Amino acid sequence: MKYVVTAVSRLSGEREAVTSPKDKETAVRLCVQLKLVKAGKRVWLRPRIKPFPWQEERLLFTPPQ
Repeated sequence: MKYVVTAVSRLSGEREAVTSPKDKETAVRLCVQLKLVKAGKRVWLRPRIKPFPWQEERLLFTPPQ
């Protein structure tokens, strides 16, 4: 199974895939490297590992009729 590292972008505020699909060991190592950077210097916030294919969770809202 493949995994991707996702994180929240400072510019858009949305969670995005930061890496291409990797094996779990590599994804964990990359996630740790992202967390080691000082918080004020990070481009990406709150990195997490998600299984691939990763889809952003969005709630579909239909306005009342």
